[in-house]
Amino acid sequence: MSNPLLAGILLATISMPAIADYQYRSPMGMEFSPAEVTSEENMPTGLHSLSCGIYHCYGLKDGTVWSVGYNSYGQLARESTAHQNTWGDTGFAADKIIAGISGGFALVNGRLWAVGYNGYGLLGLGDSTHRHSFVDTGHNVTGVAGGRYTTYIIKNGTVWSAGRNDQGQRARTTSITPADEFGDTGLVASKVVSRGNFAMAISNGTVWSVGQNNYDQLARSGTNSIWGDTGFVADDIVAGGHHTYALKDGVIWSVGYDHYGQIGRAIGTGTQPTWFNTGQAASKIAAGWRFGYAINNGEVLVVGDNDYGQLSLGDGSSSKQTAWVSVGQAANDIHTGYYFGYVKSGDQLFASGRNGYGELGLGDNIRRNSFTEVTLP
Repeated sequence: MSNPLLAGILLATISMPAIADYQYRSPMGMEFSPAEVTSEENMPTGLHSLSCGIYHCYGLKDGTVWSVGYNSYGQLARESTAHQNTWGDTGFAADKIIAGISGGFALVNGRLWAVGYNGYGLLGLGDSTHRHSFVDTGHNVTGVAGGRYTTYIIKNGTVWSAGRNDQGQRARTTSITPADEFGDTGLVASKVVSRGNFAMAISNGTVWSVGQNNYDQLARSGTNSIWGDTGFVADDIVAGGHHTYALKDGVIWSVGYDHYGQIGRAIGTGTQPTWFNTGQAASKIAAGWRFGYAINNGEVLVVGDNDYGQLSLGDGSSSKQTAWVSVGQAANDIHTGYYFGYVKSGDQLFASGRNGYGELGLGDNIRRNSFTEVTLP
């Protein structure tokens, strides 16, 4: 098999103050993320295609971006930097929205726009100035992922990166582009995901990884500052803080940190250094910082950390859930922040977990221990 990293180098045109530790309670750090890439829904009615960062979220409604939660960096794009505990319309028209650590990225006809936190230049704008409204990055992309302090895009078929590189997560081996501008990593990929200080990508059907590996989250050995093939074939992937979930033939696989039971192997300690078959069937997966959501047969499954009630188990305890379990909530879509989550059931939206900055959109700052319906203004 040809090496997609080398292929990317040949095919792609090469252009081109630390935040408090997360234990990870500080509002000034972020994880997909999200990190997490927005989901595609068959019937995008009401608020849909949510994507959440550490303490904020975005969604789409009637073609414009809506936002809620933490706003010290102007990431909500709603005129002021005051936190918002109800969802509000930014007025910015977009096709897709992706949350980063404490910022966000919107796609408009394939063009990437950015807003919010810009420490280490992770917005890829050539500086480290935070943005309070969406700004055109000048890049046309097919994929975006927001890591803790590093951002990844897919441009011209390869993964590009901008931002911090303390764990080798920027993965640039040939580009001399400055850190605060997107530079080509050379890896040909169809998808890239990130929440913490590492990233995963699907390249020619197998999962590749780069960055921090203190909890075996890379699922491989070898140099962590360049992309490496884990050898695992997957249909889809989502990244948590120090763990990753994959869907393969309709079953959840996982790798990485398991102290909170987030791997789903009924242990809840140590790490899982190789891809683990949980045996749990699912049609969708989402990863929070130390927990996960999934959908199976139209119901929400949860696993991992429950410090803020994000698993919607109803008891509000900090006990961890070490195996996937149904909470009896019907859903057709799921979305996770760092310590909270949303589910969509038909046109109804529900939220559970941490709510210190109003990130649940319920009009207050009171955490919820079970899924509570969200009403839009």
